[in-house]
Amino acid sequence: MKPTIPYLLFTILLSLTTCKIDDGPQPCADTNTYHNLSIEEINITPYFTNPAFDTISFASNTGDTLTFALQKIDTSWYTVDENTNPNQQCGDYHHYQNITAKYATIKGNGSFEVMHELKNIISNNKIYINLQGVLIRFHDYWVGFQSYPTFKSSQNVLGRIYFNTIRIEMEPNLTFGDINRDYGLIQMKGNGTRSSIY
Repeated sequence: MKPTIPYLLFTILLSLTTCKIDDGPQPCADTNTYHNLSIEEINITPYFTNPAFDTISFASNTGDTLTFALQKIDTSWYTVDENTNPNQQCGDYHHYQNITAKYATIKGNGSFEVMHELKNIISNNKIYINLQGVLIRFHDYWVGFQSYPTFKSSQNVLGRIYFNTIRIEMEPNLTFGDINRDYGLIQMKGNGTRSSIY
């Protein structure tokens, strides 16, 4: 017995309704999410919130004195597309805050700048301090961390005692910076000179 025409039509319609055609990536709207440094993270150094550090002076071992005044704090963004769906053409953009304290030189010849960088992986957050073209960089959570290899509970610099310091060594015995939460950069050695806060 041959299939009837109505039966054949029914079978074709059923197959059409159950088949799903893959048209490839589907159009959609981009999403944007902004992530800011927390107050606790910003306060790891004193440059962004403590008005006592709007003016900073350093003395070098060569007798020079440098004084810097905070000029402005800039914000920029580190952007990552976190879309993991290959069938979506849109981006899932996450923007991570970077802040930079820019200082103007009001005495001596030099430069000073600090940047705190937020990343999509918290262990990658970094702080960059640039004094006189000498750059030190370090993970923010290292500051005050007692298990850090160079941690000191107290340190004497030019007759003044600083507490809970760490030393960031870029080049052993050639370029380093001593840092704590209360004073930020306490002293730095680089390019043959040593500069200390006073």
